[in-house]
Amino acid sequence: MTKNVQEPVMVARPFSASVGENIGAELGAKMVKNYYDANPEQAYGHLIGRDILEQLLAQPGCAGLSIHPGYEEGSNVRTLVFAAVDVDGQQILKYTTVTESGNIQMNDGIVVDHIITTFNGDSATTSSWF
Repeated sequence: MTKNVQEPVMVARPFSASVGENIGAELGAKMVKNYYDANPEQAYGHLIGRDILEQLLAQPGCAGLSIHPGYEEGSNVRTLVFAAVDVDGQQILKYTTVTESGNIQMNDGIVVDHIITTFNGDSATTSSWF
């Protein structure tokens, strides 16, 4: 069986904190259903908590997030890895802060996984999305 898959079109536009838009529940559901129909073996989603998202976004210089697919360590379970990015779209892997005593401190940027992967049939994926 051959799938009619289009390669993503890369649009040359600068990154900014305003990239992305609200597409509404109806279009979102249609997009998810179309993908799941074309790729039933990938009918799953991911859940991430607000607390860690707020920590990512609160890093100095953060203008958005990069989200990359990955595999859980030691398995073939797909997950997503999140990192904060600056206004140039570069991942924030290190940043500096000033301590209360006035010293400059180097900090590791936050890189997130250990989110929840929900498979078709889980309560999180059997809602009105499809």
